[in-house]
Amino acid sequence: MRAGFFRDLLAHHYTGEQVDRQLETATDWGRHAGLFGYDAALREYRLDEESA
Repeated sequence: MRAGFFRDLLAHHYTGEQVDRQLETATDWGRHAGLFGYDAALREYRLDEESA
């Protein structure tokens, strides 16, 4: 899924700065826990085959 999808959802309730911090935190923790991968060049989240 593209990061913009999540950004759009969060933008309805939070400021731009808060959205940036929330996505950064969620991305860091999710990747660390092995829940999903993130391609920064494409700005897309993906489920890794191993975690699916």
